[in-house]
Amino acid sequence: MSTPPEDLEVAGMETLSEIDFQNMGTMELPEELQLMLRQHAEIAALQSSEQPADEPRLEPAPADEHLASAIRDRLMSTGYQQLRRIDVSVSSGHVHLKGRVGRYYLRQLAQREVLSTRGVTGIRSDIEVVRDE
Repeated sequence: MSTPPEDLEVAGMETLSEIDFQNMGTMELPEELQLMLRQHAEIAALQSSEQPADEPRLEPAPADEHLASAIRDRLMSTGYQQLRRIDVSVSSGHVHLKGRVGRYYLRQLAQREVLSTRGVTGIRSDIEVVRDE
């Protein structure tokens, strides 16, 4: 049996290391968990190939701007008006989400859309769930 993957950097979500992989045996994993594990492997591969920058960047790189635009498009395509108001910023592939939604589900959906976007290396979610939204 393989060892469990390292913690996935997603603020506000259960980490993969909390799942008891040793006692799962041969049970088939749910499709969502399989997708999450594939995404984690892609993110880990990207992170292992990153080189630290010598100097901090003052302006977003074109790749970061393109990634932020792709994420905004994904959030808009969900059809949920509240996700259109989420602020998206990207720095070296790390995505920062900020805003307010009316349901926890919408917060999770936004995070899942980000994880499904190629080029994302980490997420910081400052999305508040406020019942009034």
